[in-house]
Amino acid sequence: MKLSEFLNNDKENPKEKTENKNESNKKTTEEEIGKLYDEMKDKSESELMNRLKEEIKNQKMRGEFDYEGILNTLQSFRNFISEEEYQKMVRIINELQ
Repeated sequence: MKLSEFLNNDKENPKEKTENKNESNKKTTEEEIGKLYDEMKDKSESELMNRLKEEIKNQKMRGEFDYEGILNTLQSFRNFISEEEYQKMVRIINELQ
């Protein structure tokens, strides 16, 4: 599964969802995260960066790359990672802009 496919699966209108659909989506999302994790877990940092760069290139071509959204997401979990990890992620995001 491509990272963009995983991210695009969550763009439904929340008003149209029912509780059953939420449960189904939650289960599907968990399965998709598991598959994505299994696909990525043994890759080197270099391989992961290349994959990320390719995905961002594709998102930019489709007009879907959201730099501000990525920064906001990073900021939302800043308290859960070390300052060193945070700064590394900011540096990577800035390189990808």
